[in-house]
Amino acid sequence: MTRVQRIGPASVAAVLTLAVHVLLLAPLVTRTREVRMPAPGSSMVLISLDDTSELVTHPAPSLPPVELAAAAIEIPEPRIDLQNPDDDAVPPPYVLYIGQVTARVQRLWTVPVARAGAELHCRARIQRGPAGEVVDLTLQPCDDDATLKASVREAIHLAAPLPTRPDPEASAEILTLDFSVFAANAGGRRSSVQPGS
Repeated sequence: MTRVQRIGPASVAAVLTLAVHVLLLAPLVTRTREVRMPAPGSSMVLISLDDTSELVTHPAPSLPPVELAAAAIEIPEPRIDLQNPDDDAVPPPYVLYIGQVTARVQRLWTVPVARAGAELHCRARIQRGPAGEVVDLTLQPCDDDATLKASVREAIHLAAPLPTRPDPEASAEILTLDFSVFAANAGGRRSSVQPGS
């Protein structure tokens, strides 16, 4: 008695998949192109193996050497005059100062983790003393998130002493910084610290 063994659908599918891959990849494998870079002073040769399996070479035409003339270009030195606030190329000293304060605070800010889709904002009002120390700090308006408030306070206190102002007559001042966090639904988040208006 002869025993007949049936082939299951999974085996048939595997054989068909293999056959389709062979049919699709065979033209790519038998048709290759190779480019060899020429040695200095020789012409380029392109070697291709086409459908008839014949090796065909195509020498590139030799071209006369080209001489390039180097032109002397003079690049002017950038002119930065921090003492001249009328110069349009340089921001006024106060703008540079606010940029330094904002960058220092943002670098030290540990951004709180917020729930997906949440958008948190907090405005910090900082009274700076003559030596850059934080004399007073109030958060208003600020979203009712304890972690956000704690992280903003910590960043500002870690940044102290704040940079001194460029104009010495401003011994104490009030700075306003706006903190914001946006937690995206996909898990990412954006945060920023901006000078307040």
